Amino acid sequence: MMMFKITKKNWPNIEEPIKDLLNKIMELKMEHSDYILLQIIKTLYFNFCAIPNINDNILIEIKLVYFHFLITLFKKVINSRMFDLQLSLSCLFMLSDSEACKWISSICKSFQSDYTRHLRITVLGYEYFYLTKNQTLQTFKNNKILYYWAQKLSKYLVSYKEILTSDSAAKREILQRIMSYDEDLIPLFQEFCFDFGFDIQDCLLLYLQTIIKTWNPKLNISNYNGKKELHINEDDINQLNKKCNSIAAYIVDKVALKNWVTMIFSQINFYHYEIFIILMDLIEDKNIEHRNYLCFLQNYIRTGPPTQIEYDEWMHLNPGYTSLPFIAEWRLPFLPKIELWKLISKISLLHLFF
Repeated sequence: MMMFKITKKNWPNIEEPIKDLLNKIMELKMEHSDYILLQIIKTLYFNFCAIPNINDNILIEIKLVYFHFLITLFKKVINSRMFDLQLSLSCLFMLSDSEACKWISSICKSFQSDYTRHLRITVLGYEYFYLTKNQTLQTFKNNKILYYWAQKLSKYLVSYKEILTSDSAAKREILQRIMSYDEDLIPLFQEFCFDFGFDIQDCLLLYLQTIIKTWNPKLNISNYNGKKELHINEDDINQLNKKCNSIAAYIVDKVALKNWVTMIFSQINFYHYEIFIILMDLIEDKNIEHRNYLCFLQNYIRTGPPTQIEYDEWMHLNPGYTSLPFIAEWRLPFLPKIELWKLISKISLLHLFF
């Protein structure tokens, strides 16, 4: 078999056939064969690089075709239905480190508004910078975490854009929104706080506050001996009690819990006696005066209209309201700092003593 030896004398004879070959390869339309063509060009390029005193023009021509097929394959992988991470990494490592970094940065910006493709670039960038031990890793790691939570929180109607563009305050608001869902969210909050640097104890106290302030139990009206009476659904009370105890069990700092309960007392719907009792039980508050007061209110049936003091206290607690809630027709407010007789109208006092 005859071997053709390349020398400086036969450059002109080599250059034209190579250009012709490259032009023909560029014209090929081979579906699903991009990687094969890329490997052919890559082999050709590196073989010519190994030849001493090679003509630079030939190398430049081959490299241009090489990059053309590499970028074409990259774009197809990023836009494909199923993302092939291994193939993408294989393509990246065909570039120099500086070229790979430049390409990742460029395409990351171009796909910023396309969350599906931007996620793929984020994952690819993270894996590449992890393998190359590049300092840019942290940026892509942070983005990867954001995309992870964007997917995880989509079931709670949190949009991708909302989580991806959120600062610390916005993330806190997102957390608070999720807290209204009726399921065990503590593991999710623990993971969220760990990933974004929030204090899990503060988060749990916020969780307690949210479920207490948004509690909306079913009100049952019954007719007893010709008189209508209001009862709060027992299942709703039991569920609230169970949830509060479950959250409190994860709060390590019991002093902080006690201080929080003391603070939140003045912010609770004062017609929901059950909440006050649950919170007092949580911190083992033995205040006899408060417990007797609540016991009296639970057994008292309202017979008269509310006083102006009651209206003022409700409007102060709920600035957006213009009237008392429905439950006020049946219950007196729990306002331990105000003397009870000031909250009971003269008509009610007559019913109470006669």
